[in-house]
Amino acid sequence: MDKQEYLNAVRDALAAGDKEKTLELVKKGVEDKIAHPLEILKDGLGAGMTVAGDKYESGEYFVPEMLMCVDAMDAAMEIVMPLIEQELREKHKGETRGKVVIGVVEGDIHDIGKTIVASMLRAAGFDVIDLGRDVPIDEFIETAVREGAQVIAASTLMTPTLEGMEEIEEKLREKGLKGKIKTIIGGGATSAEFAEEIGADAWAGDAVEGVDAIKRMIEEVKMAMAEIEKRMEEEG
Repeated sequence: MDKQEYLNAVRDALAAGDKEKTLELVKKGVEDKIAHPLEILKDGLGAGMTVAGDKYESGEYFVPEMLMCVDAMDAAMEIVMPLIEQELREKHKGETRGKVVIGVVEGDIHDIGKTIVASMLRAAGFDVIDLGRDVPIDEFIETAVREGAQVIAASTLMTPTLEGMEEIEEKLREKGLKGKIKTIIGGGATSAEFAEEIGADAWAGDAVEGVDAIKRMIEEVKMAMAEIEKRMEEEG
């Protein structure tokens, strides 16, 4: 079995809600080094949840089937996430940390992707305030201001809740916070084009892209703040 065949098998087992088969495949993939843990997570498990989600949306799956898939996903993540987190800790050891507010926008309860991103951010050395799912728009902004966060990260898998992401951008502009607090969006319903359309600072197609983008944005905020402080000292 080559890597792609293996990842497809993980996808199919997860999409079928077969917890035993999913765990068997994930353990084998890790032990035999068939694929990197991140590939197993993204292209195997993540792809399987996408298939399951599509079947739920089409009416082929119902809540019991989805719960079986989620249970298999949760169990498999207990195997791969510690490996991914350890690698991130080693890669980002000693780097400057920043603070991120993350959550799934109001109206959406799909939080597996958000949970993965939050976990990877913590492993990479960021302070993460996870607001969970179905988060009111004002809560994103109020929390970021109160906690002194440099970045708001919002996700959604549902098209109807995209307007919540646009509302975050509008309210940041209204409050004069745009630029002082950076924004990044992600999730199956989003795209780079949509991020540009609403004025978000970044879009991430997966957790790895998200971590890299957030690191870059926090550095930009800190550099901007340092420049402001320098000017104030010179003028004072």
